[in-house]
Amino acid sequence: MILPVQKDEFETSEDWHPGSGYVPLLEAKDRLAAARRAVPAIAALIDQLNLEAATESESSIRAIAKNKQAAEFLFENRQFAEEQLLAIQTELPVMLSGSLILYLFSVLESCLAGCLETAAAVRGRASPTRVSNPLIEGYLTVLADTFGVSIEWSDEVWAEIRRWRKERNLIAHRLDTHALMRPSRNRSDEMLGQSSLECAVDLVELTIEEIDLAMTALQKDAEGRHR
Repeated sequence: MILPVQKDEFETSEDWHPGSGYVPLLEAKDRLAAARRAVPAIAALIDQLNLEAATESESSIRAIAKNKQAAEFLFENRQFAEEQLLAIQTELPVMLSGSLILYLFSVLESCLAGCLETAAAVRGRASPTRVSNPLIEGYLTVLADTFGVSIEWSDEVWAEIRRWRKERNLIAHRLDTHALMRPSRNRSDEMLGQSSLECAVDLVELTIEEIDLAMTALQKDAEGRHR
């Protein structure tokens, strides 16, 4: 069983503001603020839709039970209603919480891509048109080896990035690979709950704070060279 990270494991600063002032980091800060605001709203929406589905299912079964002809197939109808309700309860977290996980990785990857272009401009060199996969590692390698922007994440942070990236990939390919069929539902529930999503936002924010530190060092170096 995969346990969610404790919320205080990765500490972030609520008043964090990019020190470098580069556009990709300013955009990332705004996007993370929107994501953080969305987490409780997504959790509340899932609860609301599940409750509505359960209420409608119960109402439908009661109506069938009162109809003499339909009541002959009450067991079959009840079984069908339960399967439909389970499908809704299974799909909603992936559909809504899963979309936020996809978004968070897009925020991180687009921030790295923007910082790569920025670093190239600061150094007065051409920015690579492509980086190797996995994208996060590819961006970090080019930033460090080509432009001297070294971004350091702890082993714990890397472990969490890879854990969430695996979940992101499962979600992205769910509909065509059956990667998250019902037997794995409990694992996904842990990853897609409100507390875990808040941890995911904290994690991405922490990685971007470290990116900002490296980009701030780049900015100071560039300013020093022009004096």
